Amino acid sequence: LSGWVTFGRDDVSNTSRDVPLFLGHGSQDDKVLFEQQKHAEITLSEDDKVGVIESKSYRMGHSSHPQEMADFANFLNKVLFETQAPE
Repeated sequence: LSGWVTFGRDDVSNTSRDVPLFLGHGSQDDKVLFEQQKHAEITLSEDDKVGVIESKSYRMGHSSHPQEMADFANFLNKVLFETQAPE
């Protein structure tokens, strides 16, 4: 789930604007710096590039965490089925 935004302001297609995004990132990540998550949020929020961004951070390095997976599952359920997954 860690990643970064590498494109410019006009590189998001109209179709992509309707795709909800989940950003999950470890606050102690030493591979993909945590600041990249905030940069992605700002870049994708500017000029309504993306309509829905759910962004969460976790106290971990470059890894995954059970809470991150649960949050991602809830996000997918909400987006795909408009429900919440059982916790």
